[in-house]
Amino acid sequence: EKEDPREDWTKMDTVEKRKTRGNFHFQKKMYERAIVCYNHALDLEPDNVIVLANRAASYIELEDFEKAYDDAKRGYDLDPGMLKCVLRLCKCLYQLRRFESLLPYAEEALVRMPTDRDLNTMLVKSRNAIMEGNEGKYDLATMIKEARTNPRLEGHADYIAPQIEISPISGRGRGVVVRDAMKRGTLVCATKAFVSCAPGEAPPTEIMKDERSGYQLDLATYEVVGTAVRKLIDNYSATKDLYQLPTGSLLEVQSGSLHEVDIQRVIAITQYNSFSFSIDPLALKGGDQGTGIWIFASLLNHSCAPTCCKVFVGDFMFVFLIEDVNPGDELTLSFTLDEMYTYNQAKIALQKTRGMVCHCRRCLFFEKNPAATRKKYDLARKCEKWSETMTMQRGNPNYFLRSGAMKEL
Repeated sequence: EKEDPREDWTKMDTVEKRKTRGNFHFQKKMYERAIVCYNHALDLEPDNVIVLANRAASYIELEDFEKAYDDAKRGYDLDPGMLKCVLRLCKCLYQLRRFESLLPYAEEALVRMPTDRDLNTMLVKSRNAIMEGNEGKYDLATMIKEARTNPRLEGHADYIAPQIEISPISGRGRGVVVRDAMKRGTLVCATKAFVSCAPGEAPPTEIMKDERSGYQLDLATYEVVGTAVRKLIDNYSATKDLYQLPTGSLLEVQSGSLHEVDIQRVIAITQYNSFSFSIDPLALKGGDQGTGIWIFASLLNHSCAPTCCKVFVGDFMFVFLIEDVNPGDELTLSFTLDEMYTYNQAKIALQKTRGMVCHCRRCLFFEKNPAATRKKYDLARKCEKWSETMTMQRGNPNYFLRSGAMKEL
């Protein structure tokens, strides 16, 4: 928070003067200086509800919703009739995706502002989000439309299927296993990115080298690292979520560093766990790609013959089963960047980007049968061609059936 050297706090010796100065900075969109003025006002009167509400507004503009929530909640506790505090509580809880906590405040505000469009929209989306989180039912068509406008989707909850759990996996650390039988096509999880760099936000081809670690990262990955570090600094409790992810062979993690912002660890976690994504699953392949970290999805181990596939809508990742699974089976995802890779290309890509070597049944088969790699590549090119044609048909499955592609496969 930036102190204005021109401010003379000895002359501004009342709460009103300091609040007025803060309001001046707020109107000029100098939110950090506004916060400094409000801090000085609260030094004189810690329970001034108006100043707390104004500081909450400044934090909201800086997208520091945790601090904004603390101020708005404190102001509401001091004066439940203060409408500004109620409205800012609603906005913070919505952005923090605490939808069940938001409902009573939104309903209370609507009693006083029944025609407010933003409040009504927020309440409807929060109720829908609660259903998403409980039942895993998403309106994908609406989400795709939203993602085309803003890839960072708001007003949606995470979902994790109740039939799965995190469990130790022999020789692989931890993984996700099935408790109860699940059918192909079942939604395993839907999660928003912990941090992401959306397509087009950073040049994807430019490479930078981190001098300390020696990692070579594109600018999109560097943007993800920087965003993650800023998020951890603003909210130290987020380290518990991020630091549960593995670093593979990229970094030997030292014990006792759970609550520290360790930049090298963040780089290694990003390098090992990030996924490339496009904001629209119906877009033609080959467009701009973004990069992000999805906490729960990263707990699934890699296999070139996976049990699950992933689909991105904006910064949301949906993971679906592509085969039936039974209790005790491990759920896996493919981390290779492109299904068009041959075995050797996929092996090199995994080693370069993840620092890992895959020993799944598919890799063992191609290692023993080099000629099969070429057949797989040719078949993949056919599927790619059909996929592009289907995409231009906007995902019409009837076209795929009429084309004879299914029969040839």
